Amino acid sequence: MKVRKGVFGAVLLLCATLCMTNVTALADDGTHTHPICGTTHTDIGDHTGECADVVWTAWDGTSDIDYGDDNTAYVYLSGNAERSEQFAVKDGKTLYLCLNGYSITRTTDSTDAFDAVIRVYGDAQLVLCDCKGSGTITHSADVYGRGVRLGDSSSTGDFIMYGGEISGNSIDISAHSAAAGDGAGVEAQQSDFTMYGGKITNNHVIKGSNNEGGGVNMHTGGTFTMYGGEISGNACSDTGGGVISAGTYLKLYGGTISNNTADKRGGGVFTNMTLTISDGITITGNKSEQGGGIYTYDEDITINGGNITGNTATYGGGVYHIGDYRTCDTLTISGSATITGNTATDGGGVYVESGKNTSNWNKGQGALQINGGSITNNTATGNGGGVYINERGLLTITGGNVTDNTATVNGGGVYFNGESKKFNISGNINVTGNKKSGKANNIYLPNGQIIKIMGELTNTAPIGVTTEVEPDSSNYVHVASGSATYATPDKFQYENNDTSISAVLSGSNNLLVACEHNWGTTWQTDSTSHWHSCSICNGKDNIVNHSGGTATCTEKAICEGCSLPYGNTLGHDFTGGTWQTDADHHWKKCSRCDVTDTESPHEWNSGKVTTQPTCTTAGQKTYTCTVCSATKVETLDALGHNFAKYDAKAATCTEIGWNTYFTCTNCNYTTYKEIAALGHDKVSHKAKAATCTEKGWNAYDTCSRCDYTTYKEIAALGHDFTSNTWQSDANWHWKKCSRCKAAGKKTQHTGGTATCKDRAVCTTCSKAYGTLDAKHHVGGTEIRDMVEPTTKKAGHTGNSYCKGCNTKLSDGTVIPVISNLSTGKKSDLATALQAMEKFLNSHGSNYTAKQKKQLIANINAIKSALKSIENTEKAVKKAEAMPAADKTQPDNKAAIDAYESAKKAYDALSAGEKNMAGEHTKAILDTMLKALTAYDITSGNGSTWKENNKDNGLTFKVNGYHKKFAGIVINGTVVDKKYYEIEAGSTIITLKAEYLQTLPAGNYTLLVQYTDGSTDGEDTFTITKNESATPSDPTNPTDPSSPKTGDNSHPVVWIGILIVCAGIWMLLFFKKQKQETK
Repeated sequence: MKVRKGVFGAVLLLCATLCMTNVTALADDGTHTHPICGTTHTDIGDHTGECADVVWTAWDGTSDIDYGDDNTAYVYLSGNAERSEQFAVKDGKTLYLCLNGYSITRTTDSTDAFDAVIRVYGDAQLVLCDCKGSGTITHSADVYGRGVRLGDSSSTGDFIMYGGEISGNSIDISAHSAAAGDGAGVEAQQSDFTMYGGKITNNHVIKGSNNEGGGVNMHTGGTFTMYGGEISGNACSDTGGGVISAGTYLKLYGGTISNNTADKRGGGVFTNMTLTISDGITITGNKSEQGGGIYTYDEDITINGGNITGNTATYGGGVYHIGDYRTCDTLTISGSATITGNTATDGGGVYVESGKNTSNWNKGQGALQINGGSITNNTATGNGGGVYINERGLLTITGGNVTDNTATVNGGGVYFNGESKKFNISGNINVTGNKKSGKANNIYLPNGQIIKIMGELTNTAPIGVTTEVEPDSSNYVHVASGSATYATPDKFQYENNDTSISAVLSGSNNLLVACEHNWGTTWQTDSTSHWHSCSICNGKDNIVNHSGGTATCTEKAICEGCSLPYGNTLGHDFTGGTWQTDADHHWKKCSRCDVTDTESPHEWNSGKVTTQPTCTTAGQKTYTCTVCSATKVETLDALGHNFAKYDAKAATCTEIGWNTYFTCTNCNYTTYKEIAALGHDKVSHKAKAATCTEKGWNAYDTCSRCDYTTYKEIAALGHDFTSNTWQSDANWHWKKCSRCKAAGKKTQHTGGTATCKDRAVCTTCSKAYGTLDAKHHVGGTEIRDMVEPTTKKAGHTGNSYCKGCNTKLSDGTVIPVISNLSTGKKSDLATALQAMEKFLNSHGSNYTAKQKKQLIANINAIKSALKSIENTEKAVKKAEAMPAADKTQPDNKAAIDAYESAKKAYDALSAGEKNMAGEHTKAILDTMLKALTAYDITSGNGSTWKENNKDNGLTFKVNGYHKKFAGIVINGTVVDKKYYEIEAGSTIITLKAEYLQTLPAGNYTLLVQYTDGSTDGEDTFTITKNESATPSDPTNPTDPSSPKTGDNSHPVVWIGILIVCAGIWMLLFFKKQKQETK
């Protein structure tokens, strides 16, 4: 038994180890979860929606792929695949390929310039990813061809790369001429390549059609966009070790281009089209003859970010820029671009090439504009640690930093050997900390080169300048020039020696020069100052503004410093003082020397009437000179009268009159004479008093000539019905006039409410009218005729009566006989209960407290009776629903549950409810209990067990439900539960061999106990001795609950058994190991 357990444990351990080893390599048979579909993929942009709900299908890498109706397939490699020919994605199809940690390997050389491991063309698209991170697209050793080929001259083939690696591909047409073309890793023709992740590494163009693009070759249209991933360790024998972009757009937003090599141009990147670079990209560790990091050609290029660091070249360790010979192409560095730690012979950071019109790649014209960014810590073993501008090159600096760069020969920061006077600066620039062999050497100007200052310089640190030619006693060195406003010596520092930089005015510009001045002793002068002049550079020293002396109207002031006239004469001042005048002219005198100015005729204005002429008097008009304000007066003739005629008007009683008269329209002259008003001719009239229905008036006068009158009408008084006394009859009420006793308007009685005992009272005159309202009861209601039920006679809830008129309002209901509450019909009791509750709800307020309490007690009694009937019915129903007892065994779980539920319901009944249930119900329960406790051992009775049978015990089966099992009793003694095992299936009891071994030989009785009964205790089993055992007295067995201690065991026997078991285990173990090895 111990050997079996040991072997089984070893097998389990081995299985667990194998499962743990293989769990990460297994994929579900149905669906394949990939990072770009779920939430675990977070290292690149938002592209989760493209394949969030698709099913990935396993692919062996060699068989055909089913693209479905939408020409799209999602597959993942199920293992490493080898192909003898290219795999094509074409004809508008889209393939999502997950390498799943496996490789696709081409085992034969390419057959033409378009051949590859995977070719995408015919306007198709490939989306590559790798959920395990170690899958590759490659060629076998010594097999030539590219990894992926996109598009052709007549179609596109777009490529999106999220993961995987394109590695170990090479092109060498000298070894295999059919593999023409370039781009050992990826070659794209008029197609788009977008890289979010993955790697393109260790691909080589040993010799190709143009020896270009070790890692990626983009040409003839399309765009390469890089958001992430790595392009590293690639190489080519000419141009573009990492990436070449020839006639395509290049956008670098993220990722790393590192440790690539090109023998001639662009170790990391080569481009002759628009290039976009932002902060996320790093270009590092690349090598080439020209442009270790980047080589740009024939295009305006802007580097607005990114990190170009640790690259190496002969020319342009970080960036090499050359323009087309026909135009001036500009490389612009701005934003947060960083070019640092690069190394070259010339131009450690940036090299700009200009040259002649030849077919040589290295000839053309280029310009560099630095608006921002940093060119720092670069090294040149020759010239231009930071920047080198060659031949006809142009340089403009308006911002950014060129700092801490080093050159061995000259130009630690900038070496400018470009087109003359084309080195322009302005703004806030920082060119500091650059050195040549430990000495400050920020900007180096070969002979004849100068800096042109195009605007205000806001830098705080002076710009250090070193020149090829130094000043001497006969010659000065021209360093910079610009507007006198901006070109000031304090913005520069001369680094050759301690010579200071001076400003020499040339027209409106300053020439900034380094000069060993020879100052003259004769004063030089202009209109504002005097100075001593340098005989070498014509610079000025001891410049002093003229001062002293007094100028007059006709002579200049004499300077007290140089004794020379300066400034201007004052000229005569005719602007102040008083005008001198006569009748026709005006003039002034000079305020300083009394010289008279030339006389001028007055300039009169249009004049102003100062005295108006009237009908009888003359007027005046005054004219003023607009220059000196002199005046002259002119007389205006009198106007004369202008008469108007007015007709006569007769006087009346109240208005005046007049005869015919004349009035002047220009003045107040008139012949008008007034006639007084005549006054009224009055006639007197008597007064009349007003009545209720007729008007009246007071005494008044009238005029005999006109409508004059003092008549005032008094209106009719009208009837007075304001008395508080109403007149009335059975239907109407009214009032009488207090003056003439006339009757007012009659109005019908209204208002008030008639009741069962009183008529309505008019709300206006307070008189009763109309009839009684038999339906409008007042005085309250009460319950009468209420009868309490007895054990023999039914009761009554009582009837509702009006207390005002004693009319019965509603009938009550019968209360059942009290003795019928527990035995009556359920439906009759329910009907009575509903009627009593309804009457109580409607008329509860009419009861006295005692009546209401009594009625509620009767209602509760009926409710209690109904509840008892309901409980009894449930208990009887459960008892009758049990299975038939004569067909039920004690292990019937459904019968046990039904019995326990019915018994619980029956036991909960009161004595009266049990009486209602009847003896029949109790008999059903008793019969079922008897059937469920008829326990019997159905298997194992009379069995025999031999001593020393250690592998097997004794098993008994009892027809009881195993969850009601309580224990076993052998020969009257309860046995500890550790000596037997219990299983379901009725109840299966196994006495353990180790327990039986402790019992002496003999016969034993077995009794099985349950929670509600037991077997009859008459079942038996026998223990017999084997031949090697010592006989015992079967009639005197030991206590079965106490096992033996094993004192009679023989040690030698046990040692032998253990050695045999160990041998068997080792034999099985080594046999298993040998099978697994095979």
